[in-house]
Amino acid sequence: MSGEGEGIVITKPGGWQLDHIGLAVNNLKQGVAKVEELTGAQPNLHPPEPGAPFQSASLKIGEKSFLEILGPNPSHSGFHPLKSLLRSMPPNELTLWFWYVGTDNFEKFEAKVVKAGRCIENKVAQDDPGTRGEHSTYLRGMIGPGFAPVYPNAIQWKTPPTIEAKDVPMCPMLDFKVIAADKSAVAEFFQQVGISTSHLQQSEDGKSYLALTIQAPKGDIQFKSEARKVTNMGVLKTCLADLLGACVCCPA
Repeated sequence: MSGEGEGIVITKPGGWQLDHIGLAVNNLKQGVAKVEELTGAQPNLHPPEPGAPFQSASLKIGEKSFLEILGPNPSHSGFHPLKSLLRSMPPNELTLWFWYVGTDNFEKFEAKVVKAGRCIENKVAQDDPGTRGEHSTYLRGMIGPGFAPVYPNAIQWKTPPTIEAKDVPMCPMLDFKVIAADKSAVAEFFQQVGISTSHLQQSEDGKSYLALTIQAPKGDIQFKSEARKVTNMGVLKTCLADLLGACVCCPA
């Protein structure tokens, strides 16, 4: 699936490397409505992928970049850590939770990541386009170890959906920032794997953040959230709380 590319990070039209960025919500229907109310643009709701514990909607923020609204899949039955994490998100809030860069060769990009001292975790190959081509196909993974949102996830798209999204206005990306508690360490890794450091800033309060500004029909909108690491213990606590019917927001 990786193809003939060199494992480069793809630069999108407009000069951005951001492929897509995720707003996590604990209820997708409510999250989509909140984004529409905030921006004046209606996100496109996507059918859930086969067996997926999540469902998403998207808002176009560039010719080949989008804002993904990610929530629990209401039709998914049974337990899944990702579903528990999404259900733990603060009610009625939009949390910038992750971002993706695209690559032309996933395996070669992964080799660069390993050489730079990190790894790729939670790899997922989505090879089912659906009966009507309603699903994208891709290979994706998380730059680890662990989940630290200042580092992106990586994706190689194989085929985009063949069903066109709703004809909604694009909300162009005006600015994207990774605000890191340790800028020098993040910058060194970015440089080794080919990720631009032009959107990387040093934090002034010792915390890390993701920030996105878009131009919407209702005006310029900024999303900004703390980019908190999620540890294995934090995932375990969140899953247990979900199973017991409690609420544990923003796991550590």
